[in-house]
Amino acid sequence: MDCKQCDDNLTAYLDAELNAVEAAEVRSHCQACASCADELQSLRKAAEYIESQTREIDPNPHAWRIVQARISAAQAPNPQFRFLSLRWYLPAAMLVAFGIFGFGYMQYRQYEERILNSYIEKYTQERDARIRVKTVLTKPDSSARFENAYEGNPFIEVNFTPADNPFLLEGR
Repeated sequence: MDCKQCDDNLTAYLDAELNAVEAAEVRSHCQACASCADELQSLRKAAEYIESQTREIDPNPHAWRIVQARISAAQAPNPQFRFLSLRWYLPAAMLVAFGIFGFGYMQYRQYEERILNSYIEKYTQERDARIRVKTVLTKPDSSARFENAYEGNPFIEVNFTPADNPFLLEGR
């Protein structure tokens, strides 16, 4: 054992906290090393001095009554307001934030659905109108035959796309 290890173990040796092997090593090192022996002796004197200066004191009965009166005067927090403690602020704030986000998302989805339903309704009305016109134009026995200037032209294709198509407006 060197002086550093012995110095680290001196207070534990004085308090009898070392096992038998370590205590024997510290004891044998202190017998061989004068500086460690002096350090052990000074620690013993300090411990004896502190022990000689301590005494048991009894608490003053008057002071004890004052402490008890203060403890009994202090009221426990009202349990009906316990939910307002700080530990509930963060979860409550998160719940409110998720609620606002969910409500906003729900409103957005309803708005998109209304736009889509409006588009589908217009599209079906215009498609039905085109079908009616096409059936009138192609009926051979119809007396009110309209002239189709593009009939038979393979290079011209009439493709109807409404201008208020929400998918074209959003770039989808």
